[in-house]
Amino acid sequence: MDTVAQGAKMKFTQWIRESIQDSKYTRQEIADHTGVSKPAVDKWMAGDQHPKTVPLFMLCSLLWPLHRAEHLELAALLLMREKR
Repeated sequence: MDTVAQGAKMKFTQWIRESIQDSKYTRQEIADHTGVSKPAVDKWMAGDQHPKTVPLFMLCSLLWPLHRAEHLELAALLLMREKR
């Protein structure tokens, strides 16, 4: 995903799925880095479950080390929008 602005037009599940698919990491590597199981990452990507705060922070740190704060803010925005 190129920009945070593009992500703001998406739903959380689409954003997290595309972000993981576009990354250079496998789902197992993401699971290991975020401290969850691979099935948990699969559930995030399917929209069956959302990551808790710490795994979400770790995911953003892994995928966007230089822009972590921007992507955390976007994730929070998308999650809040879905809960309405």
